[in-house]
Amino acid sequence: MGHRDRPRGPVSYTHLRAHETVLDLVCRLLLEKKKLYFFIYSLLLISFVLFFYIFSILIVFFLFQTASACIRYSRMTNFHTWLAKTAALLQGVFLLLTFFMGKPFLPLFYTAVTITLLELAAEIILVYVLPVWEANIKGLYWVLKRKKPAGTK
Repeated sequence: MGHRDRPRGPVSYTHLRAHETVLDLVCRLLLEKKKLYFFIYSLLLISFVLFFYIFSILIVFFLFQTASACIRYSRMTNFHTWLAKTAALLQGVFLLLTFFMGKPFLPLFYTAVTITLLELAAEIILVYVLPVWEANIKGLYWVLKRKKPAGTK
């Protein structure tokens, strides 16, 4: 009775590795590489979807702010708030760092996105608070501060 005639049962992974040929090794390494590529592809797909949603939200806020201003003032806003200047600065720093370093610094990206979203929300509120078009406003706080009702300090 030869080794081919023996009944086959489960064998351990160590046993399989001990009798591995060069072709088996190449096959196993290619499968492990394929698993790694699938994992990396999944992470890239998730990050792409996340970036798509973030940019979609920002675009919707921007279009709503622009449409509101065009309807109310018949022109785009030029509020130039401190928040808008901060958002522009963070976006510029992020883009320059990404260009020179080769990969994005994600905490700075998410900070820039958050500040930009806050800035767009503040400008939407400013469009509805200010009855006439104004330029170079410091921010929502200063507009609300100067619009205090009569009889308050």
